[in-house]
Amino acid sequence: MLGDAFTAENKAVVIEFILTQMKAGKTFGAMIVWGIRTLVNVDHSNPVWGNAAKLFNHRVEVAKYHSIDRNGIITDLATLQQILSGVTVNSETIMTAKAAIDRLQDHSCMRIQHLNTFHLDEALKNKKQGSVLSSVQELKFA
Repeated sequence: MLGDAFTAENKAVVIEFILTQMKAGKTFGAMIVWGIRTLVNVDHSNPVWGNAAKLFNHRVEVAKYHSIDRNGIITDLATLQQILSGVTVNSETIMTAKAAIDRLQDHSCMRIQHLNTFHLDEALKNKKQGSVLSSVQELKFA
């Protein structure tokens, strides 16, 4: 979550805090939630957490763009990680990442448009009647 936005010394302090909390009974999941809440709520001008918060918020914005605005059609984890790795504390990298997502989706053979609606009830009826769905034309999604 912190990327290179923290110094090694600051990372060590955070790691020590997390380990201390876990030794006291906090779960790993609780510490992840703590980290996310800290990054979401911290002032971007904070000398320790500010850049980490910017980085986190920028990556969340790109992830939302992919998942919500563009319906998350790209599913290759390595590709998505590569796109997110280019997102930095610089706000311009958000637009660069969004453009990369657009290019990948626009040139993807997975993009589905102008197709008939798939009706599961019809497919099941055809199967029940012994017919075979023999063409891709019958398996279109809208």
